[in-house]
Amino acid sequence: MLKKIYTNMYFQSLFATGASSAIAMGSFMILTRVMEVEDFGEWVLYLTLLTFVDQLRIGLVASGLIKYSGGCEVEEKKELIGSSWVINIISLLVITFVFQLFYWLNISASEGLQLFILFYPLYGFFSMPFNYFRWNSEVALEFKKITYIQLFNSFGFLLVCIVAIFIQFTLQQIVILNIMVFGLSSVICLFRKESGVDCFFSASKSSIYKILSFGKFHLLAHLGAHLLRSVDIVLIGVFLSPVAVAIYGVATRMVVLIALPLNSIVKVAFPLLSTFVNKGEIDNMRNTLEKYIGIVSFLYIPLIFILYLFSTHLILLIGGENYIDAVYVFQIFLLASLFISFNKLLGVALDSLGLPNLNFYRLMLMALVNILGDIFVLYFYESIELVAFVTLVNILVGVVVGYLMLRWKIRLQLRFIFSNSIKTILYYLTSYFNIKHYEDKKPKI
Repeated sequence: MLKKIYTNMYFQSLFATGASSAIAMGSFMILTRVMEVEDFGEWVLYLTLLTFVDQLRIGLVASGLIKYSGGCEVEEKKELIGSSWVINIISLLVITFVFQLFYWLNISASEGLQLFILFYPLYGFFSMPFNYFRWNSEVALEFKKITYIQLFNSFGFLLVCIVAIFIQFTLQQIVILNIMVFGLSSVICLFRKESGVDCFFSASKSSIYKILSFGKFHLLAHLGAHLLRSVDIVLIGVFLSPVAVAIYGVATRMVVLIALPLNSIVKVAFPLLSTFVNKGEIDNMRNTLEKYIGIVSFLYIPLIFILYLFSTHLILLIGGENYIDAVYVFQIFLLASLFISFNKLLGVALDSLGLPNLNFYRLMLMALVNILGDIFVLYFYESIELVAFVTLVNILVGVVVGYLMLRWKIRLQLRFIFSNSIKTILYYLTSYFNIKHYEDKKPKI
């Protein structure tokens, strides 16, 4: 029984994401206590900008690689991997040139922004083999490999944070040590010969064009998605203070707890749904999507209820008494999280169908609602709680628009989402309790 659970790809994906995130949460908790609130706010700003730009590159490169690699021949896969390496290196060289120009012009006095501009190119190069190892493992649905390397990477930075308890590091030193941890993880991936760098010379013009054609809209979609996550922090920093950024940052970090199951499912769902689409099995793709959305949405309800009951204790545990004002922001995020799985999986479905352009339009509408709403509430009310409420509004906008798009494209229907997911849940419950009525109706998921 335990072996069956451990070898399940959903469990492996959840464990890979959950274990590394739990260690990362430990690092976060230590930094909130060893850093001054203002410095921690700059660290949050640095990480927010780093994640934002890094995900744009992932949108350009990894999305097409994962989308087209599922079910393809070995030689074609080598071409795709090599072509994605070419795109990745060129894009990072361009970013390096632009960022170094910005840095030497001394455009910003914000330490977090300056450190991001100076060190992001170094992070990008040092983390590249590590990222390719993860992407290739996702395509192969080999999440056990991802678990090992992510645990190594997360534990490495945790050790840095533990040392910071006894030795006072500057913010710049923490940034450099974080990059060194990624570099060490990448060296391991290179020695294992599973980063795909050996496919570099297998790149072809046709594969580069194929990845870019898909990736350009996925990049824009990632732009919209990460504007939703990053713009709050940036605008709070502009309108309020680093202290407000730090408080809001603790609340958003808590949302990681909510996103863990969803992120692990998405890592399985995207290559799986893409494989259905690549084979022309649209009915299977739709049925699987309906079950994903319904089951995950149902499972989120008790999780969010429990987190709400213990929200004050969790904030005190993660950030300490200096961040107690983050409780109200976190509680609003919990309400928004009731719809987060629906919203995320609708985007995954559009991408797997080869429609990142529609997903981009959807996300940009959400980003527009978010930006305008944030500016309004920050200018007139100076309230980070209302910023969180704006997040709830834009998620609801994304759900409605995404559902209408898929209803038009693949006849997705709300009633089937819930009926199919309930049947699937009943199947597994009755199978567990040895009730024979559902044994011959095993759902395909």
